[in-house]
Amino acid sequence: MLLRIPPFLRTPLLLVFLLTTHLLFPGATESARLLMLRVLASPVSFAAGGAAPPALPEASRTRIGAWREEVRSPFGARRDRLFPVLDLDRAKGWLIVGGGADAGIEPGCRVAVPAALIGIVDQVTANLARVRLTSARDFEVPVETDPGGRALPGNLDRLVGILRGTGEGAYVAQAHLPRAFRLGDVLRTLAADDGSTWPVGRITKEGVHPRVRLAHGAEGAGLVFVETSEGARHELESLFRSVDLDVVLEGCARVRGAIVTGAGAGDLLPGCAVHAQGWYVGRVLRVAFGMAHVAGADDPDERIEVRILGDGGAVGAELIGRGRGRFDAFPRSSPLPRGRVDVVTAGGQELVPAGLFVGSGSCEGRTLTLSRPDDWPARVRASVFRFGPQRRKLSGGRR
Repeated sequence: MLLRIPPFLRTPLLLVFLLTTHLLFPGATESARLLMLRVLASPVSFAAGGAAPPALPEASRTRIGAWREEVRSPFGARRDRLFPVLDLDRAKGWLIVGGGADAGIEPGCRVAVPAALIGIVDQVTANLARVRLTSARDFEVPVETDPGGRALPGNLDRLVGILRGTGEGAYVAQAHLPRAFRLGDVLRTLAADDGSTWPVGRITKEGVHPRVRLAHGAEGAGLVFVETSEGARHELESLFRSVDLDVVLEGCARVRGAIVTGAGAGDLLPGCAVHAQGWYVGRVLRVAFGMAHVAGADDPDERIEVRILGDGGAVGAELIGRGRGRFDAFPRSSPLPRGRVDVVTAGGQELVPAGLFVGSGSCEGRTLTLSRPDDWPARVRASVFRFGPQRRKLSGGRR
């Protein structure tokens, strides 16, 4: 016989339990709350959640497929050396990519987007690599102007110098003829052994140390090209592994989101993405006692980096949940697209894979309204990042 706790007693009992736990066992309140949430949801043994989310709309699948191809196509023959951006620290001037020594990446390898060089690898582990950005303070790389662009002193066909980052931009720190650089001169990397070269920036101010506007920043880069050595492995290890979970409780005791549990729940970390049938459902907030509290994607104040796909292309943005399928959208660069849009996760976050479907809908001002499933599914899947220790090593310690 199952013990049922009357609904009007559940919240008072929870408050008494949490207060007692806080007084007797400081620091254990969050773990205890997860346990009590499940107990107070009587009957104790039960299942929550509804049917699996619907299949992605055909129009959305087509647009997402076209976007994936559009991201890769500018790299041409280099597309087999594309790696996902997992983490970006603008203040410290680095990003981490999902490939390392096993993929043939070494310190000194150049990293680029289709339009420009964005950095150079400075540290690697077996599965990840850290990239020093061109804008980073004291970053340096040899550059040259396009040959034959105009007449130069001494019958030179190009100017050569050392570009140095400032933390926000860059300038030509060393050059044989610094005052020969002119406004608008395009700077490129020196040619590699295979003849490849990348734009780096353009001169915006003349002088002893000419100022440079970088051709491209790392913001919004979901995939980057990385030079790799010969003999690199073609079958790389997946960055994430999936954990199947049951939704056992949703919306209890004024707690938004849901409680999930399963054999792999103990491996989850706060921030892990939770998804079902290709839909982004939410992210893990806390884990204890073999259970996890998951916030829904559109829960108030929940944040997620996304790509908003419209007729004019993709726009990177941060979404902040407002409930009932509504979000505040803050684009990273371009204005938000008009008309019908499809939204997918952008990645660039250690625990959230790219390409999970958030929903389709429309923008009005900065408000994005998406069509999403109303109920939590009975079963979900969480993505667990496999190389956390390597990432912490590259980023300089625990976060």
